[in-house]
Amino acid sequence: MPMSEESLNTAFRLHRAGDLAGAAGLYGAVWRADPANAQAHYLLGFVHFQRGEFSNAEKRLGEALKLNPVSLDALYNRGSALMKLNRHVEALASFDLLLQINPTIAEAWAARGKALLDMHRYGEALASFDKALRFGNDQVGTWTNRGTALADLFLDMLPYNAHTTASDALWAGVPVLTCLGSTFAGRVAASLNNAIGVPEMVTYSLGEYEALALKFAREPAALWAIRAKLAKNRNTFPLFDTVGFTRGLEAAYRTMWERANRGETPASFAVERVR
Repeated sequence: MPMSEESLNTAFRLHRAGDLAGAAGLYGAVWRADPANAQAHYLLGFVHFQRGEFSNAEKRLGEALKLNPVSLDALYNRGSALMKLNRHVEALASFDLLLQINPTIAEAWAARGKALLDMHRYGEALASFDKALRFGNDQVGTWTNRGTALADLFLDMLPYNAHTTASDALWAGVPVLTCLGSTFAGRVAASLNNAIGVPEMVTYSLGEYEALALKFAREPAALWAIRAKLAKNRNTFPLFDTVGFTRGLEAAYRTMWERANRGETPASFAVERVR
């Protein structure tokens, strides 16, 4: 057995056993020794994706596709990595190419629909989700995303607000109307709306909630103004600023460590938003 094939098999065993670091090291050694080994590029890219290293994943999967342009797995996973990088147009192109090769892959239709949903192309997203369901992707996420593509307004509930579902709706550009509750579980959607810059979607009584819902039903222009605001704020406000959140959390850890080194007792402190 050639050395590269033996190393690739060993790496694959490590990969299946969950040793991502060991597998990545061997996959890397294989493609550096044999740059034309498409499988090594692909599998290393997949490890990067599993580790959340989406930029490295996209690069390595792109190299795999240069060597094997019709690899369905590489096309799907590169598209998924591009989605994580918010490069939706490129992700859509990757899913489209995959579906040109094999139009019956339900997961690719679902992923294509999610890319279109994030781009606020609701009609096209709906058609893709319908294709995913037709070909057997009967998953909760597909149905939820299909519902989001159909939605004009998300009516939140009390006493328990939507949490992740509200966040998904806001990411897709669907306004979330909520009424502020008295417990944590009933205040989540208000926090989400404030974090994306639409505090006007938070009401403080059920009467106010009903009145605003009726206003949006009767005045579509008012609702579309909120949708336009969400589209503008999505990539600039704190709610979806993952990099800023990470930097802020790191700053908080540094502050705690510095306080501990100075012998100070635990205390509350604020961290300014880091861009």
